[in-house]
Amino acid sequence: MLDRNWDDLRHVLAAARARSLAGAARLLGVNQTTVARRIARAERDWGVRLFERTAGALVPTEAGATAVGEAERIERAMQAVDGRITGRDDLAAGSVRLTTVPIIANRI
Repeated sequence: MLDRNWDDLRHVLAAARARSLAGAARLLGVNQTTVARRIARAERDWGVRLFERTAGALVPTEAGATAVGEAERIERAMQAVDGRITGRDDLAAGSVRLTTVPIIANRI
C-alpha cells in the first residue's frame, strides 16, 4: 500500500478547479495555508511541480493535469461507493402501529 495521503489529492483537485489557493480553501472549508501545505506535500512526495503560479492563478502543469484527471476519476468512484452503501443498514424493521378514529378504521 502506498504511503500517500489521499486527502492531499482532494486539495490538488480543488486548487485546479478554483485556480487559486483561496478559492480552493473556500471549496473545501479549510484555511488557505492548509491548501498550500497539502499541495506542497504532494509535490514533495511525487517529486514534481503540480502547478505553475502565474499572475495570481494556479495553472496545472502536465503532471498536475494528470493528477487532476486521476483525482476526478477517484472522486467519481467515491461518489459511486457512497451512493451504493450509504444507508444500507437503515432498513425499516419492527411493528408499525397506527391510531385513527373509528370511522376511518371501519372504512379501510
